[in-house]
Amino acid sequence: MRGVAPAQSAWTLASSGVTDARWGVCHGGGQFVAVGEKGTILTSADGLAWTRRDSGTTVWLTSVAYGLGHYVAVGDAGTVLLSQDAVSWVNVAAARSGVPTDRLNVIAFGGINDSFVCYGEDRRTLSLALPVQLTWSDSPERPRGRWWRGFATAHDRIVLGGETGL
Repeated sequence: MRGVAPAQSAWTLASSGVTDARWGVCHGGGQFVAVGEKGTILTSADGLAWTRRDSGTTVWLTSVAYGLGHYVAVGDAGTVLLSQDAVSWVNVAAARSGVPTDRLNVIAFGGINDSFVCYGEDRRTLSLALPVQLTWSDSPERPRGRWWRGFATAHDRIVLGGETGL
């Protein structure tokens, strides 16, 4: 990982021993989880010492979120990985027919029926409710743009951020 800062004051460079780029990170269940290229998943209790985990895939993972005792990582080819401990991961999209295969760019938990919401390329939206229920929809009302980098949910609103603005 590139850096850790208590209260954003002084940064400490932390090494994961992995050279593949990391694209997303979250904290939940008492640990940090980072995801990235070539199916990389790393976990850390303190943000300094990192352990590589087997994701079961080699696709580019772009984002990870935590909610309701579960971690969800998403990425290329419509990949959706689910884990309760961030150690063992299952590709929950692989067994579903009709799942789009475009890249899933960003995922977050909350706001909408206590579920995970994910935005992908080609204006796709994925909702994942637990137990595993994947629902895909096209989002014609969502602003045009493919490179959504992050979003947050609160007060019955979703705020997207990316290459084309907020």
